[in-house]
Amino acid sequence: MAALQTRLRLLRTATGETQTALGQALGVGQRTVWGWESGRVKPDWEMLAALGDHFEVSVDYLIGRTDDPAPPRPASSPPLARWLRERLVERRTSVRALADATQVPLPVLLQIQEGTADEVASQHLRALARHLGAAEEEVLAMAPGLHVSDANADPLSRVAAAAAEGLTDEERRQVEALIRRMRGRSRAEAPDRP
Repeated sequence: MAALQTRLRLLRTATGETQTALGQALGVGQRTVWGWESGRVKPDWEMLAALGDHFEVSVDYLIGRTDDPAPPRPASSPPLARWLRERLVERRTSVRALADATQVPLPVLLQIQEGTADEVASQHLRALARHLGAAEEEVLAMAPGLHVSDANADPLSRVAAAAAEGLTDEERRQVEALIRRMRGRSRAEAPDRP
């Protein structure tokens, strides 16, 4: 990883940053940055991604796999992915720290950040919204092409949602009425709790 040492030092000095300033921006100490630049310490893959984002270069460029510093970006990044990346930069936090704070699995956050997620549990989006100070509805609205599943929904709600796809309005009302009756029956049959 000699390329990393050289390119990291070149990028940092080209932007006029000190090792201390770079460390603060990434949430690490000056000694860690010095370790990367001297080759004594190697950043993990998450920190490589953070370095790439910080300097707006690809990880492949940082580690010497290409001489093209431009990071590959999709033509249009999904709104949720852009929003999450902006919040991470604003708060100067890592994806791993966000995963720990919100209990959202790291792979899910990485997929959201890269815009490659195709399904996310609604409780994960709600946890992100709460932790990052956004309205839940706002975050859910940023995921129009994303299938948002409700892992906490009761089985009848999940059946209703699956059954509602492709139904007419009248058929949908009939399904909803049937589910209301079933819920009423199950509550009536449930034993009294102290």
